[in-house]
Amino acid sequence: MDNKIKIIVSSANLLKHLSSIGGVVASNPVMPILDTFLFEINDNTIKITASDLQTYLVTSLNADVSKNNKLKIAIPARIILDTLKNLPNQQIELNINTESYSVEIKSNNGKYRIACESAEDYPECPQYIADITMEISASFLKRVIDKLLFAVSTDETKPFLTGVFVEIGPELEKNELNNDIPIYQEDEDLVPSSILPNTNKSQAVFVASNGNKLAKYVLKNLNIKNSASSYISTSTSNELNENELEDSNLSKIRPMSCIIPKKPLSIVNGFSIVEDDIVELSLNNSHAYIKAGNIEVTTRLIEEAYPNYKNVLPSENPYKLTVDRSDILSSLKRVSIYANKTDNLIKFALSENKLKILTKDNSFCNEASESIPCCYEGENFEIGFNSKFLIETISKIDTDEVVLYMGEPHRAVLLFPSNQLKNEDILLLVMPVAIEVKQVSRNMVL
Repeated sequence: MDNKIKIIVSSANLLKHLSSIGGVVASNPVMPILDTFLFEINDNTIKITASDLQTYLVTSLNADVSKNNKLKIAIPARIILDTLKNLPNQQIELNINTESYSVEIKSNNGKYRIACESAEDYPECPQYIADITMEISASFLKRVIDKLLFAVSTDETKPFLTGVFVEIGPELEKNELNNDIPIYQEDEDLVPSSILPNTNKSQAVFVASNGNKLAKYVLKNLNIKNSASSYISTSTSNELNENELEDSNLSKIRPMSCIIPKKPLSIVNGFSIVEDDIVELSLNNSHAYIKAGNIEVTTRLIEEAYPNYKNVLPSENPYKLTVDRSDILSSLKRVSIYANKTDNLIKFALSENKLKILTKDNSFCNEASESIPCCYEGENFEIGFNSKFLIETISKIDTDEVVLYMGEPHRAVLLFPSNQLKNEDILLLVMPVAIEVKQVSRNMVL
């Protein structure tokens, strides 16, 4: 095998691929080799891997390679990224030498030599067999991630809350508290191409919480693929044959759940992929695999039991508030300027068709109040919130109006969009703040 290869490639194209996977490279990696990109050249294809040992990102691109050969080398991530970012778009030449472990970059204006490392020291990406696979359009996957990540905990003492809980299987449940929320009756061509009628009525439930906020997103009528072990058979035999996998009498898909870490989902959310592209999400009992365009993500799951989030959903919140989303967000942002910065406490005072938002900072004698029109069904009522948490939560609702269901001042508050899309179900939750003692209610224990 030749130890030297010359590659000609677009600097902008190479930068695009490296940037898409570079977010996983840690500033202080657990192994020194992990601050590099693994380049694997095979004929005219360059396969590039980045990892933090828990998550592996792989991308591929075509290039003009001088020899039909196979070669591997680990190139320091930061220096090659910084070099490419500061080059104007042009064809560059990479001269890779695995004998001296170096790469020389030739541009229109100069040469740059990078000392590299042996690819033999780079950890191998784990191989896996998927137990269950779902397909979803890229736009909907990004929508799911965006609705959830704000609620993920950063508390490492509770690792089970530092990721997104995912449960895939047959349609399991319906929200019992928002039956009066209308559904968009969309034209067929407006429904995402990956959300199609499915005889198994499969769905995916995504949940994130940090103890103060909770977000739940349900996608229905998904295209689910399973291994034979993931089906519940209608036959008397313990094993499924090929004919039964094709049989519409197959009763249902066996549910599967896991916790996906926040970091890989954040990286996926930043991918520049075509919105109509189909993204593949596969799971087994130890890893999740996401294929989006020419990027593959393999991540180890959080091996913890997720708490039963349903226990924190109130069974009855009789007071219903419907308010213009823009009005309440603007008012909250203005009033919260005057709130005490320790607890960000604001108060809702509700009466017939009127919402008054108040705050007072006794430390500096600052106070503010605003009144906005609303549709309120319930008794005169007061409840406190951390304004930061409430603003973050309402910001994730994209309908013109927001619907809040409230009960006792210490009971969790549920928020919904005023309309649900045809194949999705969004529920958000915020814990109130006790107005008198100014501390977060402890009713939500995860």
